[in-house]
Amino acid sequence: MTQTTAGRLLRSAVGLALSAAVSALAVPPASAEEAVPGGAPAPADDEALADQGAKRPAAKDTRAGHWLLSARTDVLFPAGSLVSGVGSGSVLGAGPSFGGTVGYGVSRSAAAELSASYGLFTETTGCTGCSGRSFDVGLGFSYRLAQGIAVDPWASFGMGYRMASLSLSPSAAARLPAASDKAYHGLDVARLALGADFYPVPSFGVGPYFGADFGTFLGRPTPEGGAIGGAVVDPGGATYAFFHIGLRITLDPMRGPLTGGSGGAKTARLAR
Repeated sequence: MTQTTAGRLLRSAVGLALSAAVSALAVPPASAEEAVPGGAPAPADDEALADQGAKRPAAKDTRAGHWLLSARTDVLFPAGSLVSGVGSGSVLGAGPSFGGTVGYGVSRSAAAELSASYGLFTETTGCTGCSGRSFDVGLGFSYRLAQGIAVDPWASFGMGYRMASLSLSPSAAARLPAASDKAYHGLDVARLALGADFYPVPSFGVGPYFGADFGTFLGRPTPEGGAIGGAVVDPGGATYAFFHIGLRITLDPMRGPLTGGSGGAKTARLAR
């Protein structure tokens, strides 16, 4: 082999070595996806996802498909009219009321509800010795703004049936003979309520609420002589209202500490 041939081979070897070095330097470092066997991306916690603008997984649903129970006590205020021309407040005074609700969650925010209550009315200055009773039952829906937190605001709407009756003193019965111990049957066309439950423990809540029921008596006694309390009346329909404000206790057996979503990831990090 001549000296010229040896020089060419040496130059070729040096050139190949330099090319290989440049190629190695140009290759980017292995990504996070390549660092995990199988090419799967490395796991990222919720805080990292939030920093990257990724949507966090939804919290555990503690309402859909679950039963909810509540009991309430309040003060019931009658308003409107028993019949046309005769106000409920002129015969019935405010009194205590007791009731309960059974609900079933149909989504994360809504529940279908069956409710019933029983109320007592006291005498008024215009009807001494008078008293009354009211029973109602209805169907509706409630909407809750949040779940999994200590304070749970809610609103509800429904319709129902109502039965009210009067019990009059002898002096009042002389003025209201047809209304004495007679029942009024009505339709609550709108039952509205607003409230908020505070949960000191996961499955037990308590909180205030305000409600208003509006409707009309479809079945009512007709006054003899066309008068109640000296007022000439039209025995036709009239609009009534019942307002109630009180306290509600809620039992939510399925409500509990959240184990899914961001809460679960954070708990796992603290455990490590």
